[in-house]
Amino acid sequence: MRRSRVIALVLTALVAIACSTRYTPEGMPDDQAKGSGGVRPMGHLSWQVPFTPFSLTIDSNGKVSISANASVATPIGIFSVGISGDIKDSAGRAVPPQTPDVTELLVCKKNSDTSRPRTCEAIRIGSGRKVKLKMSGTFEQTVERGRVVIDASPGSTIDVRDDGGPSTNRVRVAARIDYERWDLHAQSQDNGLDFERSRGGFSADMYYDHVTGDLVLHENARVSQIKKYGTFASDPMPTEEDCEKTPAKDWKTKLSKSDLDDDVMVMCVLTAEKDLGYLHITRKADKRPVGYDLESTIWVR
Repeated sequence: MRRSRVIALVLTALVAIACSTRYTPEGMPDDQAKGSGGVRPMGHLSWQVPFTPFSLTIDSNGKVSISANASVATPIGIFSVGISGDIKDSAGRAVPPQTPDVTELLVCKKNSDTSRPRTCEAIRIGSGRKVKLKMSGTFEQTVERGRVVIDASPGSTIDVRDDGGPSTNRVRVAARIDYERWDLHAQSQDNGLDFERSRGGFSADMYYDHVTGDLVLHENARVSQIKKYGTFASDPMPTEEDCEKTPAKDWKTKLSKSDLDDDVMVMCVLTAEKDLGYLHITRKADKRPVGYDLESTIWVR
């Protein structure tokens, strides 16, 4: 009897260890051995089950309602789509391209005047899987990653279903996408910025100094591949694989003034919890001290 209890305890411990380990790729910064990878205990379960089907309903005013069971769907704001296909947010700022790892739906109210921009509600689907869309019997389509614009008549319903795992030859579990946004200035309430706060994050990755306007990386969070743009980011956003290829020596634990001296900056980030993602930072030079619109997209594994 005692021997059976001991065997049971050992098996339980092995299962707990297996569920709490994660692979750190070669070339990524590592606390134990600089520049080398290895198996390290982490707090995430990586496997993504198929998501529960849900629906989007468009009312007479073009407002989109999401059914209650849509755990993977996150509304991210009102966008406009111009006649040339340019996409802007509610403040008139150009919306950067999405990475191939993200599926984003822009549900637009049908506009009879084709010379005017369409008003659309943006919904991010953070499942990391293929998505099947079916609208009121008018079309059925499978999409995977990227941004999809759908023109919908008032009263329409869009059914959203799981359509299988990602199309990739690389053996990798699906990530949970965490998108966060902050408006940082002297009077803002935000201080510690947890880039994974909607996906079980437990540590701030960055702090905004309300006195100096500095952005300070925290808890060994790091950035790399900093790109600067005059008015908006014209290049595609970095993918998880792009960031993963960064040599260990090129990751920075501090942001200098010169790193943040342009209108728009885009950079890879490695969070305090060792998840990869990217930051899209818009500098507000008219604020004293300088402020920022900061958007983070993290692949949580």
